[in-house]
Amino acid sequence: MQKNLHISKKSSTFAAQKTENDIMEREMTLHQAKMNLLRVVDRIQTVDEVQAIQQILVNYYAQKVNDEMDRLWDNGTINEQIIEQWGQEHMRTPYRYAQ
Repeated sequence: MQKNLHISKKSSTFAAQKTENDIMEREMTLHQAKMNLLRVVDRIQTVDEVQAIQQILVNYYAQKVNDEMDRLWDNGTINEQIIEQWGQEHMRTPYRYAQ
């Protein structure tokens, strides 16, 4: 019994270390990607180029939202009834000091 406990601790430590290494690797990759974007941005010379890059980013994230909405629709998480409920919700934050 004692041996199994020791093995479990060892595997748990290994799993935690592997997860930590994965996180560090993802952070390094993300850092490298950000640095590449900065190099691209450094080459921008006109307002038109800024606007074009902004539009590319807007289109990219809009597509991600559309893809996620399609996924939620396909798996039944959202449907017409839920969307109708959203339209009926009052989601404004009440003012504390309103009289």
